[in-house]
Parts: sequence; structure tokens; C-alpha cells
Amino acid sequence: MLKEAFIDRYGQIKTALKVKDNFILASIKGYTTSFKDVYEYIVILKRIHNPDIIIIDPIYKLLNGSENASEVVSEFCQIVDLLGRDGTTIVFVHHHRKGDLSGEDPQNRSSGSGVFARDVDWILDLIRLKKKKDEPIDSQDPDVKGYRASWTVRSFRTPPDQNLLFYHPIFKIDVAGLLSDAKPDSKQRRGGDVAGAKSHDEKEERMNRLNQMFAENPKLTLQDAAKELGVTTKTIESYENILGIELSRKRKRKTENGSI
Repeated sequence: MLKEAFIDRYGQIKTALKVKDNFILASIKGYTTSFKDVYEYIVILKRIHNPDIIIIDPIYKLLNGSENASEVVSEFCQIVDLLGRDGTTIVFVHHHRKGDLSGEDPQNRSSGSGVFARDVDWILDLIRLKKKKDEPIDSQDPDVKGYRASWTVRSFRTPPDQNLLFYHPIFKIDVAGLLSDAKPDSKQRRGGDVAGAKSHDEKEERMNRLNQMFAENPKLTLQDAAKELGVTTKTIESYENILGIELSRKRKRKTENGSI
């Protein structure tokens, strides 16, 4: 389901930008894996397709909750260096830590270890913008969202910040100055999202945990999974559909007066 949604979004972007179909999706959504396994997988794909750019999105999925551990992040960055040793450009997508980060240096906004900022050659950071009194950014299209892109680069001149407009499904540079008086959105959370992003991240983490639990115990029951993750059985059923797994169901025990 999520893979199909991604492919649909990619199709919209390809049509909007009028680019040729030169993108290869290697989805590992729903699989329990580590960045070492993914490294070996990517090496095989590189031999077959010889890509110019590899995008890893998002990286926290590969770190198994260890994005704060500098030694784990350092090892990940070393593997990224190995992947790019032949000149391939490696791009990975990461998230902000929580809170209003608009007053901080862009390279210090990322969640987890500071190794992320120190190791890479360049960083493109996005923060959400909003107009005064929450008025629409574009009167012709009330769904448009505003962002500010900031760069941190090594060995090159740093480009100036740029304001961007997100007209689904693509970003456009704000050449008309629609965001000239816009300010960073103090309500933003991880990755520039507004309220609701935290719950989305928590859902992703619960699904990842469920997938790990199922891999470790194929006899895992729906009821036990719900109890372990602190959600309802209906929620677990929705996760089953997304992940493509099927948990066991505890059978009700019959008594003289009925089932319990």
C-alpha cells in the first residue's frame, strides 16, 4: 500500500517536471533489517544499474533507534563513504529533533548524534514557514505550503537561503516573493511537518516494532501485540494490512454461559 502510494507520487512528480523515467525504487518497507544488510543490497543494485545518485529515506529506519549513539552513526557514515567511493552521490534523508529550531544553525537541527552534521559534505535543511495571522500563502491556491531551504556545504561557497513554495507534488522557488514576510512556523515538528507529525512518527515506530516482533515470533497473537504496543486490536489489524503480515488470533474459551 505504501509502496503503491510512493510510486503514484513519483509518477505525479515525473509528469509535473517532464522528466524521463530513470528512477529505481528498492523498497524494504516492512522488513526487519540493518544498514549493513542494506549496504550489501545496494552494492548489488549498483553493479546492475550503475546509478549516479542513491537516496536513502529515511535513515532512522536503518539505525534501529540508535541515532543518538555516535559510534553507530559513525559506522553508518563510513558505509555511506564506501558506497560513494566510486563517485556515486549518496543522499540520505533525516529529520529534525522536536521543537522550534528556527533560531539554530541549520546543521544543528537534526535529530540524534552530532556526527550527522560533522561527517557529510553538504546539508539541505527545510523549515516550514507561515504568514502572519495564518493567512493563505497564495490566494489562488489555499493548499500551498511555504518552506525555507538553508545550505551547509564544505569546500564550496555557501548558497544563500531560498524560500520555496510547495505546490503538490513539487517545490517551486518563490520568485514572486509570496513568502517575503513569512516567519518560521513555531508549531513545526520533525522534518518541517506541523502538528500531527509526532503521531505519524510514533505510528511508524509502532509498525516497525510490530514487524520486528512478528519476525522474532511468527506465532505472535493480535491481542499480545496490541497489549505490548499499547494500542487497540483494530489498530494492529490496520498495521497488518499495511505491513502485509497476519498475526494469530486467540480463540475464545467457551463456558456454560457463553464465551469468555
